[in-house]
Amino acid sequence: MKPKRTQERSQKTRQEIFENALELFREKGFEATTMRDIAERSEMAVGASYYYFKSKDELVTTYYLELEDASEVEAARLIQASKSLRERIQGVVIFKIQQLQKDRRLVQVLARVAGDPRSPLSPFAIESRDIRDRAIAMIESLIDGSDVKVGEELRPSLAKLLWLYYLGMIFLWAHDRSAERTRTKTVLGHSLTLIEKVLWLSTLPLTGTINRTVRALVDAIYETTNDPAEEGS
Repeated sequence: MKPKRTQERSQKTRQEIFENALELFREKGFEATTMRDIAERSEMAVGASYYYFKSKDELVTTYYLELEDASEVEAARLIQASKSLRERIQGVVIFKIQQLQKDRRLVQVLARVAGDPRSPLSPFAIESRDIRDRAIAMIESLIDGSDVKVGEELRPSLAKLLWLYYLGMIFLWAHDRSAERTRTKTVLGHSLTLIEKVLWLSTLPLTGTINRTVRALVDAIYETTNDPAEEGS
């Protein structure tokens, strides 16, 4: 076991490399930045930098985890502030957008990278499972104790369904070219109204078959995120 002072020094070095990498991603772009660039900015040998981060993808994963830490804190605040599921979901979406605002160009590039099903940075990749599960657990915490009205058959998959919606809003914002991202704000408002109405409709009699179908669809989509990539895929 490493002495405490050695551990602290190692953690400080790791944090410096991470911060330098983010600076370079913002300055040069994610694709143009190399691990050598990051090592030089950190004033260390390339081999030494690999001890802390094996790749740029691992650096981005660390970035995502830091964002998730802050989102969970915000979710806890929203839970205390309101029982309205609409307000809670709207709050975490807006918070996420505010988090990413200064890194919008980086997010746009990462959105393209994440679109590759072979990329470990894809939100559907098996490598992203921990982040994905944390995000879904956060959304589940927003649902619990809220004023949501939803059919019993659909309720077990509601957090996964809203996670897909959450991703969609972030991707929309990343590519929104309207002034002050007004299109994203408009879509957010209308889509939340639609979600409220659809969830309420799911409580009505004779909607059980539809609810089970939606649940099966959402679960099938999520199950693909836990399947190892097939060779040649």
